[in-house]
Amino acid sequence: MEKIYTRTVTATTQATAQKSEYLGKKHVRLSAYSSNLGSVYPALQYDSRGAKPETDFDVLAPSDVKFYSAPKGKNISYVWFYGASSGDILRLVATDGAIKDFQTSKFKGRFTRNRTTITLVNNTDLTTDMTVPSNKMWKIYGGKAENPDNVTRTVVVFLYDKIGTQVGYMQSKAVTAGAFIIFPCAGIDAARDDGMISAHSYPLIAEAGDKVRFIHYAGGVSAGGVGTIFLSVVEYDVL
Repeated sequence: MEKIYTRTVTATTQATAQKSEYLGKKHVRLSAYSSNLGSVYPALQYDSRGAKPETDFDVLAPSDVKFYSAPKGKNISYVWFYGASSGDILRLVATDGAIKDFQTSKFKGRFTRNRTTITLVNNTDLTTDMTVPSNKMWKIYGGKAENPDNVTRTVVVFLYDKIGTQVGYMQSKAVTAGAFIIFPCAGIDAARDDGMISAHSYPLIAEAGDKVRFIHYAGGVSAGGVGTIFLSVVEYDVL
């Protein structure tokens, strides 16, 4: 008979790791929710009388699924775990036989933070695209765009589908010299209010060929500068 638990991570250090309910099973399947903000770190305890795990802590990134089995002659008594972010979710399934709730999915995802260096030049617009690769799908959770110039520049972040149709824009703001914008965010340019994708719509789904477009508009005579744009996504393999 399977034992199934969903646990909220509150411990954020190995020293304060949490302990699951007693399991007493040969096999366990651990899965981290795709909405988690950071990795969860699990370890196993085989001796029910012990007060600490007997394996090193492993890593479960958002959307990861991993299987563990006890050594011959032992059972998994407890799973210990902590996380990089309090409030993340760990799902645990323990059994002596096959894990029946495992469902084959065509998606396998991993959290990634895409980072691109941009170079602004004097009084010139710059357009930078981040495109979903072939055979991939993104859940977009947010991002950041810097203005490394010495003048204010309006920065707009758009989402386009794979045939070039604008889905909407994710942020639009006049960014002062050396500052940055993040999204989703409540800061909205009133002139573009109707096209703003609400923060409540995140994560956004983007298919292969869709793109997030960052435009740094010219801000007048300037020195230019080198900065960075970021995009936080869970990237799935589409098999």
